[in-house]
Order: sequence, then structure tokens, then C-alpha cells
Amino acid sequence: MAHTDAAEEARRAARIAAAATDARNNPVTAANRVERLSVQVRGEKKALAHCVRAVAAGEAAAAALSAAGGAA
Repeated sequence: MAHTDAAEEARRAARIAAAATDARNNPVTAANRVERLSVQVRGEKKALAHCVRAVAAGEAAAAALSAAGGAA
């Protein structure tokens, strides 16, 4: 009897896995995922641009301080 239960459990797990794969590969789901990731990438690019500007400003300030004879 336990062997039959294990086989039924395996079939049930396979059905669940197939349904999850179908849902994940659904065109609407994929399009929503692409849109969400695109928004995330835009946010990361914006944050990176801010960091680049901050580093450039810091380097400019250090150069100005150094040129003025200050410690850098």
C-alpha cells in the first residue's frame, strides 16, 4: 500500500510542477516580469548615475582643496 501512496504523491507533485511551469511561462506573466525588471533596471541606473555624480563631485572638491594647498 505504501508503494501506491508514493506513486500517487509523485504524480501529484508532477501535476503541481507542470502547473507552476505553465503559469511561469504564460505570456502575460512573462510580460509582467519583463516590465517589473525593466522598472528595477531603470531605478538601478538612476542610483548608479547619482553615485557617479557624487564621486565626481568629491574628486573635484579634493582636487580644488589640493590645488589650494589643503590636505587631500
